[in-house]
Amino acid sequence: MQIASGGNLMLSGRGLGDAGAQVLAEVLKASATLKILRLDENSIGDAGAQALAEVLKASATLKELHLSENSIGDA
Repeated sequence: MQIASGGNLMLSGRGLGDAGAQVLAEVLKASATLKILRLDENSIGDAGAQALAEVLKASATLKELHLSENSIGDA
């Protein structure tokens, strides 16, 4: 995985699901350059969102996290 020179990582529509989001979150905790993360349309649910929330707590650089069209909070 490579973060673009502007600090953007675009992974929309990749079908990551909760498991993929959790793995990605672990990797991204160590990122010192990520500014924008796009994860729209990835079938991410509550468990994946919780893991990504931990990234937000740990990251001093992440300013935008895009999660539209996922299954977060759906009953």
